[in-house]
Amino acid sequence: MRRLLILLLTLVLLPLISTLPATADTPEPAAPHRKKKVVQTHREWIRATGQIKRHQRRIVHIKVRSSSPGAPARTSPRRAQEYACVVRANRRGVVPYPPLRVSGYGNSFSHRWLLFVYRVDKARQLGPADRWRQQFEMCAVGGGHTWNKWAANFSGASVTLSNWRDIRIGQSWGERVSDDGGVHADLGFKLARGFAEVGGTVPVGIDDEHRFTGTDGYDDRISLPDGWDDRNRVNAYYESADNWTFQGTDRNVGNTLHVLYETPQRGTKTLRWVLAAKFSAHCTKWWQVLGRDCEDFD
Repeated sequence: MRRLLILLLTLVLLPLISTLPATADTPEPAAPHRKKKVVQTHREWIRATGQIKRHQRRIVHIKVRSSSPGAPARTSPRRAQEYACVVRANRRGVVPYPPLRVSGYGNSFSHRWLLFVYRVDKARQLGPADRWRQQFEMCAVGGGHTWNKWAANFSGASVTLSNWRDIRIGQSWGERVSDDGGVHADLGFKLARGFAEVGGTVPVGIDDEHRFTGTDGYDDRISLPDGWDDRNRVNAYYESADNWTFQGTDRNVGNTLHVLYETPQRGTKTLRWVLAAKFSAHCTKWWQVLGRDCEDFD
């Protein structure tokens, strides 16, 4: 009789024991953290090209292309309102060119860049013949911001010249947010006499200085039009990760870059330049994996 009871208990309890939850020694794998994963992203770009007259205060043959037909880029060579590159000098002879403004905008974003060009004739004498040199400094400042639950994760630009030689003799970009809420950079001309430099500032809405930096030469973060090389290229940008909805920002972010070029004083050949800007963002809504999208970006 006792054996029969033991057999019955075994048949009843064994299935129950097999369905008990795992112990602390064998934890269940954690469910993937999916509600904050980014799925929806977007990218915009602007590319402006033109030519600098070396002995006139003129920028000619300006052409602008934008990634979105609904957000056309614009040029405003006589207006420089929100950003500025300012000359500080103790000598005369720094020649300013009319500033160029390009911008793009859409349903959930806006970004704009200004390009300033300054020239110094007979900056210094170099070479065996002690010939005079002409210098050009290009300063680009700009950035953008988002709304409608979008967050910017990249805002930057590149500047370069189309030249078979490397004529770049200096560069700088912003890397720190100052107490006034701006990212600053400056670069001086290389002069035989006197002092002259250009300082650029872009206001930003965050104080994380680790997000602002730049490079020279090739940088795959920003694409140039076909046919342009990287010998004379400088890049500056704000960058953030874009894997999770809490990354990036909807506040204004951007940077400023400076590049100094030097050519022989003689000669009339124009300097062909390109300004390439990129702005990218991601949706910050939760549960994008289930199709919960933000409003249209462009």
